Amino acid sequence: MPMTSMDSTKATDRRGAFVVDLPHPGRRNYLSVDVTTRFGERLRKLRMSRNMTQLQMSVCFGIDRSYISDVERGRKSVSLPTLEVIALGFNISLSELLDDV
Repeated sequence: MPMTSMDSTKATDRRGAFVVDLPHPGRRNYLSVDVTTRFGERLRKLRMSRNMTQLQMSVCFGIDRSYISDVERGRKSVSLPTLEVIALGFNISLSELLDDV
């Protein structure tokens, strides 16, 4: 299916599903990993970059430790209010929290 200049980053495959052509080499195809898993990876990296254990994060942010574990493993999703608590806890904006997710 030919793409127009407006659709240079979007196309559909034979089934009609959207296929994303990422312009940056080396970036993974985000359709292959769901957003819950990608956010879990981002959360773990943030936590570890601040030398925090899940227990320390749990106590500081008021979030159950097992929930943090489930989020980091991509087993649970996060609500907007919880995203805000995490961003405030890390002293970053919501957009920074979701960077590269």
